[in-house]
Amino acid sequence: MSGIVKEYRCESVVDFWKLVAPSSDLWSFPLEHFIFRGQSDATWKLTPRVYRPEVLKKYKVGMMQFYADHPGQTIFEWSLLSSFVHYCDERGLPVADDGHQFREQFDFQKVTMANGSGNKDWPQPYIHSVMALAQHHGVPTRLLDWSRNSLIACYFAAAGVLTSINPAAELAVFAMTYKPSRATKGYRHVKVPGSTTPNIAAQKGTFLLVDNAGLQNEAFTPGVSLEDKIAIPDQLFKFTLPTSQAGELLRMCELYDVSAASVFPGYDGAAQAVSEWIFRIQD
Repeated sequence: MSGIVKEYRCESVVDFWKLVAPSSDLWSFPLEHFIFRGQSDATWKLTPRVYRPEVLKKYKVGMMQFYADHPGQTIFEWSLLSSFVHYCDERGLPVADDGHQFREQFDFQKVTMANGSGNKDWPQPYIHSVMALAQHHGVPTRLLDWSRNSLIACYFAAAGVLTSINPAAELAVFAMTYKPSRATKGYRHVKVPGSTTPNIAAQKGTFLLVDNAGLQNEAFTPGVSLEDKIAIPDQLFKFTLPTSQAGELLRMCELYDVSAASVFPGYDGAAQAVSEWIFRIQD
């Protein structure tokens, strides 16, 4: 693992910025794609929300808590997406990649038949766009959000500190060398159209699907992370910064036109940017 994850600990925004900004020499590797992710707590692993024990405890309730094997986990995840689609329908909201074919395939019985003996193919490609849409609006999924812009990852790391009741000691930005065409067994690149939701386009968003598959009667394993799966030649870079510097990091992002107003297009983003402005001037 130490050869795959390279960590840089920074004490100042100046040093941090030199390493993570788009102009950094670190991003000059040939023929590689770089994706970036920010987290407000440097101790958090790169674990998709629907794998996290605290999320499972909150959402996997009632009869769902008895779906303990891998196919059962798929049905649980499908139920979250199905509920999201239902409430979108109730309010006349468009669903990504919708149509008769999607509705026929997204049927409970067909999803169960496709994933009942094992869920190595879950989620099937026709589900990717609706899963990404749901993910961007707060529904737990097995996708990890990444950005093709390192400054957007910086923004999310710093903005998360603003909303934390008890901020951690350090925030983190991750960078990953990744070629979407490279075949890997532990994770898959998922790219959906920018029209899926304005947030994805604004955030230069892309996703990694961290595999956590198994057979019927094989217990689902919570807590699986990208760190558990990553394999050479892919590599993770981890850059940490004290959370006391979050306000200054937000200020630097704002100088490059990255704020809540830019990553969340609309009135809510503009209103959130006001809170960030207050945070910056107080810091």
